[in-house]
Amino acid sequence: MLLTAGQIAKQLDGKIIGDKTFRVNGLCDIEIGVKGSVSYIQSESYLKYLQKTNASVVIISENLDIKNFSDKVFIVVENASIAFMKLLRIKKYYLNPTQKVISKDSLN
Repeated sequence: MLLTAGQIAKQLDGKIIGDKTFRVNGLCDIEIGVKGSVSYIQSESYLKYLQKTNASVVIISENLDIKNFSDKVFIVVENASIAFMKLLRIKKYYLNPTQKVISKDSLN
């Protein structure tokens, strides 16, 4: 099951800027960036990666200025690092659900 940017923002108590219906298919590092994925920026020194990253959704700390970047969906939170850690925990349930199977050995 994929989550939308709006659903992620709600889980993180964040404010969405952009398309809240955008479907996220994974997580990525801001420097590398993967289209369709979400990443984060905690400090001003990483804003330089916003122009180059392929990440589609970026969790960003509320103290950072993002007015010049309109090609991304942003989730504005108090602390982006903490929010991304929360998202890592959420990820296993929504972004990469595990398949429940019965071992063939248990039937013998």
